Amino acid sequence: MDTTTGQTKQSGTGATSRQMNQILLTHGELVVQQASMAQKRPIIRNPDWLKHVPYLGGVYVLWRNQVGDWIPIYVGESSNLWDRLYEMTCLGRHNAIQKLVDKEGETPIRNVSILERPEINGIHVSFVQLPIGRKEAEEFLIAKWRKTLINKFDKRFQRRTDWQAFEWLQKDFSHFSADAK
Repeated sequence: MDTTTGQTKQSGTGATSRQMNQILLTHGELVVQQASMAQKRPIIRNPDWLKHVPYLGGVYVLWRNQVGDWIPIYVGESSNLWDRLYEMTCLGRHNAIQKLVDKEGETPIRNVSILERPEINGIHVSFVQLPIGRKEAEEFLIAKWRKTLINKFDKRFQRRTDWQAFEWLQKDFSHFSADAK
């Protein structure tokens, strides 16, 4: 959509791109609120809380508690939250956990004992069930919390052929702080 002429074009639904951006921002902020307020569950081997995780799609956030504040460190999405969190907690396999160990640990490791590593101690996860729009919600959360995440925001968005479509999101978040409050 070319808006360089100063005119706002109409979408097929009759809403202007500015109105659509506001709608997306409102929905995105709702997901931010839900993810922030969701119960944070410890990343431990074979957790009891796993039986309460739905076999449905959604977004999940890995958190670290720093001086009483929960700081988001990774955002992901999955079509099956139970499978993803099972893989993370029972099998010890997940890209974000491996990145944390590689970044903070003394030696890189790629095996099931990864959950016993001290770098994982204190990491918690929260999740929000979303039947549709998981990828958009994930990208919104990454844009919102990009300064504290190990997700690669800039490279990820620029790899997309439509990454300029997210410029409004980057500009709108310039006045937000990066914390998870």
